[in-house]
Amino acid sequence: MPPSPWSWTPAPTPAAPNTWTRRLWGGELVFAHAARAQPGRGDGMVSCTLRVPSSPSTPLHLTHAHVRQAVRGLRWDHPSVASRVNWSAGDGEPRFVYAAPASEGAVAAWLDTIVFLREGESVDGALDALRAELGHAECARAPHELVVYHVPGAAGEGEHGLLLYLRHTVFDGLAAWQVLGALIANIATALGSDAPLAPLNWGEECARLARAVPDRTENTFEEGDMHREWPLVNRMHEVLARPSTSFGLPTPHPDAVPAGTAWFRRTYPAPLWRALNSAGRAAGARAFALQLAMVLVACLRVSPPAALHGEEHRITIPFNPVNLRPLLSVLPPHGVEIVSALGFTALEAADLQRFFSLASSSPSPADEDEEVRRAVLTLAREVQAQSDAQAGAQVDVARYAPLAVRVLGASMFQNPPPSHPLKMFGLTNFGVLDAVVKHSYPIPIPSPSPLSPTSSPIPFSSSPTPTPSPATHTPALALEVTALHFHSVLFYAQHTLLPALLHAWTWRGALTHAWSYSRAHMGAVGLDGAGRVLDQTRGDGAKAEEGEAEAEEGVLARFVVELERIMGLVAEGAPHARL
Repeated sequence: MPPSPWSWTPAPTPAAPNTWTRRLWGGELVFAHAARAQPGRGDGMVSCTLRVPSSPSTPLHLTHAHVRQAVRGLRWDHPSVASRVNWSAGDGEPRFVYAAPASEGAVAAWLDTIVFLREGESVDGALDALRAELGHAECARAPHELVVYHVPGAAGEGEHGLLLYLRHTVFDGLAAWQVLGALIANIATALGSDAPLAPLNWGEECARLARAVPDRTENTFEEGDMHREWPLVNRMHEVLARPSTSFGLPTPHPDAVPAGTAWFRRTYPAPLWRALNSAGRAAGARAFALQLAMVLVACLRVSPPAALHGEEHRITIPFNPVNLRPLLSVLPPHGVEIVSALGFTALEAADLQRFFSLASSSPSPADEDEEVRRAVLTLAREVQAQSDAQAGAQVDVARYAPLAVRVLGASMFQNPPPSHPLKMFGLTNFGVLDAVVKHSYPIPIPSPSPLSPTSSPIPFSSSPTPTPSPATHTPALALEVTALHFHSVLFYAQHTLLPALLHAWTWRGALTHAWSYSRAHMGAVGLDGAGRVLDQTRGDGAKAEEGEAEAEEGVLARFVVELERIMGLVAEGAPHARL
């Protein structure tokens, strides 16, 4: 495949040997500009808790040295995690830069800057403290795309925590989970190897630098593509010409001083998730379309918008991310290239006023439940139809995405903002993650002691070492993943979205909704274990707007309660539902 304008190339100066650069493509460019304008914007944190197995015959103890060894192997297998974004002084364009380390000493120095030990009274408590620190407006942002924190548990308990702080430029949502899964696999391998590590031939890993989308597809960029008519770009123009109206949820404290990010999560059992999937399939809609439809109807019921005369209420999404990985090639020997791989669709939910009969200032179960269910499925079907109509265009995304990014940038940075703040929050659905982050990772049987005459240094590999034959009757050991978490950094107010984000995924059969929001702007969210709204407290240092309706305080908690009620309604109406 011939190189594209976004291919990795050697650095143009002899002063930077074994250094490679490439231009940013598509969403990478969008997120780089956003983070430069507001450090922390778009950043995220994936984290997990791990359980090291207890075996009298094969005692295992996870140390910080094992984690460093695993991150070292991660760089060898997936060197792009160690790339950085540099802004050119000449053309002002951002570029990824990767410099191969000159020695193992240079690798150790790099590990010192991105791998940290954090201790606390408990693993969960230390992880929460880390998130609060990293999600605060005053936190200094490191120049690295990846930073790793290791949280050990109490001695002898075998529980550990990992938190990865990630820049959105390299890591889209799925790449964030992929890098976590790769790191856990490396830790399991490190636990099972007692032999000292041999030096690696640093520089060889450059052949595995993760490629931009145009270098992973046959329909790659051509000269003249910036001047062609592309149906999906035309669709983006149409959606941008009909911006979202004042529909969604209010921001109780729009002028609050940015402070910290707050989070909460809701987990739903497997029967509910299966019933929602069944209801969506019966309506011809997949997970994201159904999720968006339920969110829109819940917004309508919790915070009914003012009626418009001569205009419709609508929500438009001109750049809705699409996972391109099923269409892309992968460099051997690994099954993934850990890097952003996003296309897009341009979606809208139109004519929302037709559902205004469902609006309620204090939503509760009532006779209109069937109407609510029907409205959700109607919207989901309409959104899915738009997505399906644009699916075929994704094969040419490498050709039209540069033009689409230019169109989107012109809309964001050149056109005046809408006269009203947009009130919808961002939402994503990562899908089913069990194949990306496994429930457990096999630990290879430890090799002979370094004191053994048969022992010798081995190079690190993320592939498990061969295990003895079954005749040895050695019990299988595995590093268990006990919980997954995703948190966005969101301490700021923005004119284009409500200062809140909803991330959904399914793992071990359970559906999770992970919420991130600016507490200063939204106020505190109080929900008890049964999903009831607790007393609300105002945001950090926030003052209510003069004349602010008290109903705005605590609106996010009330929205979650209504969303969950609607989820139950839709699930109950699914074919063969058993909740």
